Amino acid sequence: MNKRPSLDTALITRALAEHMLPRVLEWCYAGDETEADKEGTLRDLTKAFDTSDMDGYKIAAKLDWMGWDPDAELVEILNLACFRRHDLRSQLDKKWAAENQPPIFSENQTVMDINRGTVGVIKKVIAEELCYLIEYTNGSGNLVTERFRQETLTDDLEALKKKKKARPIEGVAY
Repeated sequence: MNKRPSLDTALITRALAEHMLPRVLEWCYAGDETEADKEGTLRDLTKAFDTSDMDGYKIAAKLDWMGWDPDAELVEILNLACFRRHDLRSQLDKKWAAENQPPIFSENQTVMDINRGTVGVIKKVIAEELCYLIEYTNGSGNLVTERFRQETLTDDLEALKKKKKARPIEGVAY
């Protein structure tokens, strides 16, 4: 199986830079850019977007290190990239899920997130994204519902019993 796309996948980074290029070029050159300007701007944006931890200010700071002179207007333009990045990721995620495997868990099944040790019950299967809405009791004792990705879950009941940091939900036997 191919690895699930992440926010800093090169494909997403490049598509995001291409998507933002017209707005950034307008800010930089006000419509008077050359092909070399376009290529250089695209290269710099691709480098600046090459991280999953981003907001307009952080991207502008990276561009500043590359010799740009960003201002508040550019920061606002770059803030839009954060939302677009998640849209692009969602599109790739759906494509990946369709090409790789069907959901392996079902509704009302008890599962555990292997990263956090959270034990809960699947309330909804989101097959097109290989995600699940899982209901569990958080550390404060509140019942919450959260989205989990398939690759972080297990239904191995022995693992559930052995996991010391597991937080079971009320009334679920495992």
